[in-house]
Amino acid sequence: MPREIMSTPPIDTGVALAAPARSQLLPFLTGAYTLLILNASLYSFSGWRAPAEGIWAYLASGWPRYLHAWEIPLNVAGYAPLGFLLALHFLRRRPRPRALILSTLAGFGLSFCLESLQGYLPARIASNLDLASNGAGAFLGAATGCVLDKVWAVRERLRAYRMRRVSQGVMADFAITLALVWLFVQLNPELGFLGTANLGSLLGNEHRLPYSARTYLLLETLQTALNLAGVGAFLGILTLSRKSWIRGAGILLGGGALLKALAGHALLRTPQPLLWLTPSLAAGVLGGVILLALWHSAGASMKALGLSTLLGACALSWAVPVNPYLAVIVQPIAHAHVSSINGATWWVAQLWPWMAMWCLLKLPQARHA
Repeated sequence: MPREIMSTPPIDTGVALAAPARSQLLPFLTGAYTLLILNASLYSFSGWRAPAEGIWAYLASGWPRYLHAWEIPLNVAGYAPLGFLLALHFLRRRPRPRALILSTLAGFGLSFCLESLQGYLPARIASNLDLASNGAGAFLGAATGCVLDKVWAVRERLRAYRMRRVSQGVMADFAITLALVWLFVQLNPELGFLGTANLGSLLGNEHRLPYSARTYLLLETLQTALNLAGVGAFLGILTLSRKSWIRGAGILLGGGALLKALAGHALLRTPQPLLWLTPSLAAGVLGGVILLALWHSAGASMKALGLSTLLGACALSWAVPVNPYLAVIVQPIAHAHVSSINGATWWVAQLWPWMAMWCLLKLPQARHA
């Protein structure tokens, strides 16, 4: 090839190539989890009054008089994901030791602020033991993130998986965050598996149908099928292939079932972790899977399926009768830590389907390869 051709500079067209947009998934996940911690720590946000012994008196208090064995592991587990997400965030521009320190300090600082605010709530008790266990959880989570980033290159692997399997864009980042927040709802043993909005309890029980075993089982089956089809269609919009869709739905539903079983075992204190898996719920899961399979095989719009099933499940929740046996089952979970988790998850459950429907309207229609 002649030298003059090789040295010819590229032609300037005057059009600058746009750089790929930076993913906002990690900030969304960190912000969403921080809001969940804030909601669970300060629930029910009522009865505010000045603490009698001073706002920071809890720092010098002794060992708590009443302490459940599972409270410390619960506090550690609650802040470990936050430390992990903060570490991945700081590792973008900081070396690992500095990212570890900043993540731990950020988690400890958030816990310090929330524990101090709990002194203004009569239903909550500020505790230096909670502060220490929360800080330990943030440290363990941040250390796990730093180690995985060094040994397994977790950030690059997750980014590559996202590029191959899931849609791109800010709205897709928000929708992925919303799908993972759905897992948080499953920690509430008062809500059925896959259950989200409950318009009956939100707007009053006077419009509910009278309770009978047959009516309740039939409506629970139908509502479970609609909820599963809605969550499955929501994931179908986000994924780029049928294989990714099936795998993602399996991971999400399997994780939700595992959290539901763990919550039932730990909070309801029952030796039967599958107490929540009723025959009507199992039938609803089967019905939802069949509906998704038939809809997908027909090549119909996943967006239309998601909007109609989520809206139908919300409307149906208005008429589902109150189960009188549920109050007996959940009676042992009146402890403050558990009631705060239930209250936080209840509000997230009410908002989730409406936010999911908003995402479905904004996201482009999926075309599985």
